[in-house]
Amino acid sequence: MTTHYEDRIVTAFTYCSVFWALLGMIAGVYVAAELVWPTIDFGLPELSFGRLRTAHTTLVLFGDVSSLRVRAEVEERDVTKIRVGQRVVVRADGFPDKDFEGVVTQVAPALGSPRITTRGPRRPNDVEVLEVLIGLDGTPPLLTGMRVDAFFRHEASASAQPATK
Repeated sequence: MTTHYEDRIVTAFTYCSVFWALLGMIAGVYVAAELVWPTIDFGLPELSFGRLRTAHTTLVLFGDVSSLRVRAEVEERDVTKIRVGQRVVVRADGFPDKDFEGVVTQVAPALGSPRITTRGPRRPNDVEVLEVLIGLDGTPPLLTGMRVDAFFRHEASASAQPATK
């Protein structure tokens, strides 16, 4: 009596393992790229960092949190007041008596629809916002995904021209 080993199932599981590993790596690179280029989500909320980060980190966890950044949305009426190099104070509900310092590192080249949901009263739906990236000084104890409030300082040291991509 001869026995035959059926290896099609092993082959199928191997292909699936490789496929999901590649998919996880591609998703991770895309999510990380959104921190550098916030406009690569094509304005689709389903592709925003906040939505994909949660789904991605449950599959694959990697990253460098030695420097933290804050993604802020500035309403249209205030966009002329924001400049790259401008100092920012960031406050978090989790640290009520602590201010975190930072600097505007990037300003989106165009206005868009709000993607960050608000706390408290809702904003009108027709408000356009400018996405701003803020680099935090040092190593604050903030956690990735925490909600914060950003307060932009009016200084002469900020660059004279609005930032572009």
